[in-house]
Amino acid sequence: MLSEDRKQTLQEWGFNCTCALCSSPDDVAVSDTYRTRLQEILAEMTDPAFMTPSLVAELAGELDDVVEREGLAAQAGEFYGIVARVYAHMGEAETGRRYAKMAVEKMIQFAGYDDERTVRARGLLGELGKVGGGGA
Repeated sequence: MLSEDRKQTLQEWGFNCTCALCSSPDDVAVSDTYRTRLQEILAEMTDPAFMTPSLVAELAGELDDVVEREGLAAQAGEFYGIVARVYAHMGEAETGRRYAKMAVEKMIQFAGYDDERTVRARGLLGELGKVGGGGA
């Protein structure tokens, strides 16, 4: 979510953030640049015309960098699930399973074991285990 969207959402709750990031126009601009790139990465990953295992690996590495820089670890499970599905769609079941496992781990950590998103991530991991013949 870009800074203006975050600001509007917080204002709807009657909250005006004055943290160091939100109070610094330069830092907000840098953050928005990273978050815009994150949106671009996710859009690129959903365009099958340009997907190759090497490009997905490059984009996934960049995604990890943005997640770390922006402190988005709580959302990493969702992102890893997307990467897992992209790899699976390309027939790269083993790499898809690796990302699905990472998705499950992050979802358990940040959403909880029984959260519906965690259940979906475990389902994806199970499906990829069946497709590739590996275990979940």
